[in-house]
Amino acid sequence: MRALPLSASQRPPSPPEVHLFLAVVTSKRLGGAVLRNRLRRRLREAVRTLLSRVQGDWAVMMLPREAAVHADFDRLRQAMEQLFRKGRIIDE
Repeated sequence: MRALPLSASQRPPSPPEVHLFLAVVTSKRLGGAVLRNRLRRRLREAVRTLLSRVQGDWAVMMLPREAAVHADFDRLRQAMEQLFRKGRIIDE
């Protein structure tokens, strides 16, 4: 799904319980504030399901596209997992 461009970089060491810093940038082109906030919450939840598999410390910035607004949660989670694997944030 090309609805979730991803930029990731490794972070300097942080406390052991922190492994991922996530920034979700949504523009007004995606819709009103309610839709944008709902998308941010859904993406954060999708990432939360992957936190136990994160290897190292990462800063991730996401720029979701319009297709992400209409995608169901399972599709968002699968896309997130695929992107994290591709970026080597989680193991395959």
